[in-house]
Amino acid sequence: MGGARVVRTPRLSLEEATPNDAEFLLRLMNEPGWLEQIGNRHVHSISDAERYIESRLVESYRSHGFGLWIVRERESEEAIGLCGLVRRGFLRGIDLGFALLASAQRQGYATEAARACIDYARGELKQTELLAITGATNDRSKALLATLGFVGGEALRLPDSKETVLLYQLTLAPVT
Repeated sequence: MGGARVVRTPRLSLEEATPNDAEFLLRLMNEPGWLEQIGNRHVHSISDAERYIESRLVESYRSHGFGLWIVRERESEEAIGLCGLVRRGFLRGIDLGFALLASAQRQGYATEAARACIDYARGELKQTELLAITGATNDRSKALLATLGFVGGEALRLPDSKETVLLYQLTLAPVT
C-alpha cells in the first residue's frame, strides 16, 4: 500500500507517493511513451526513483499541499500511473498532470483520475482555473484535455529550453 490516500473514485485510489513506489516510478518513467511525450527525467535506478519521489513529489506535498499522486486500481491496489496537480513557477496557476503505464491506457482510467483531480482543485483548493500543458504531438493527451473541457492550446516556450508545449485552461465553476 502507498502513502496517504487523497482521492477515491469508483475504480481508483490516488495516493501520495512514498519510497515504496520507487520500483513503479522507475518502470513508468522509462516506458517509451513517457520518454517520448514527457522526457527523460534521469530516473534509471531505484535510488534515482527514491530521490525523485523525495525531491519532486514529496516536496510538492509539503510545499503546496498537493502534487502528482500515485494512481492505483482500487481492487488490486496495483499502481498504474501518476495524476495530480502541479505548481510550476513559469505558469500563472496550478496545472493538471497525468501519465499511465501503457498497459493501463485506453480503459478510461486517465479520464477518471483527471476528473477526480479537477474536483479536488475546485472543492478542496478553491481554484477557479486549472491549466494543463502537453507536447504538440501528444494527440492522446490533447484529446483527453478536450474531453475534460480544457480549451486553448496556445504555444508556450518552456523556460531555459528550446522546447515548446501547448497550454490549455479550464474554468472551474465554484462548488455550490
